[in-house]
Amino acid sequence: MYEMMIISFIGFDNNVVSCKYLIDKVSIAAISSSIFHTNLEDGKNHKNC
Repeated sequence: MYEMMIISFIGFDNNVVSCKYLIDKVSIAAISSSIFHTNLEDGKNHKNC
């Protein structure tokens, strides 16, 4: 199962930072939504994880 989560209200700079936080601090597996872009920089600033 894969679920997208809107993280803009939490205050992270981008989805990569939010995913790293979820993995490191909360022990929740997370995949950045930018992985779905050919150029990872194109999706880096999406506000979801």
